[in-house]
Amino acid sequence: LGKADIDVMVAATYENIMMVEGEMSEVSEADLLEAMKVAHEAIKVHCKVQMELTEEVGKTVKRAYCHETNDEELRKAVRDACYDKVYAIARAGNANKHERHEAFEAVREEFKTRFTEDELAEKGALINQYYHTVEKEAMRRSILDEGIRLDGRKTTEIRPIWSEVGYLPGPHGSAIFTRGETQSLTSVTLGTKLDEKIVDEVLIHGKERFLL
Repeated sequence: LGKADIDVMVAATYENIMMVEGEMSEVSEADLLEAMKVAHEAIKVHCKVQMELTEEVGKTVKRAYCHETNDEELRKAVRDACYDKVYAIARAGNANKHERHEAFEAVREEFKTRFTEDELAEKGALINQYYHTVEKEAMRRSILDEGIRLDGRKTTEIRPIWSEVGYLPGPHGSAIFTRGETQSLTSVTLGTKLDEKIVDEVLIHGKERFLL
């Protein structure tokens, strides 16, 4: 693995690849896709065994159990009062993440004004929990039903991406990567063998020359 050009971790179901993480040394897209296909085929073998075991065991009656304390009347009140407002914010397509957050928070705080301080001390945690559920559902429905993501992008669009190397004058190397409002600034500093990290784990022993 230390000499490999591709080091990726793939998570998948039998039908689809769900997540890919890793690193590679300037390989072609075709090689990366082939690696993902190989990984998916290996995952399918495990999924098939699990499905066969499921069929063999069969379905059993599950015991209904809930360890949570809930207030169904309060849950309904939160949904009735907040869902439409949250949905409107979700589909508005405001590209500013902080403004969206403030708008969502304003809806929750407006609902809380219905209660006294003593009532909020008792029910505040449940209100937050139920509001989070409403917020999550409204966002999901906006994306799935109308194809509108929170920042206004369609499901087929990606955020603007740009990068630049040699961004900082001091380090031996540096690069900046920006995707939408997400930004990563990295730098490289060269050292000697004395700077190597000693690895002394249960199964792994050695030294690491590259530290991230």
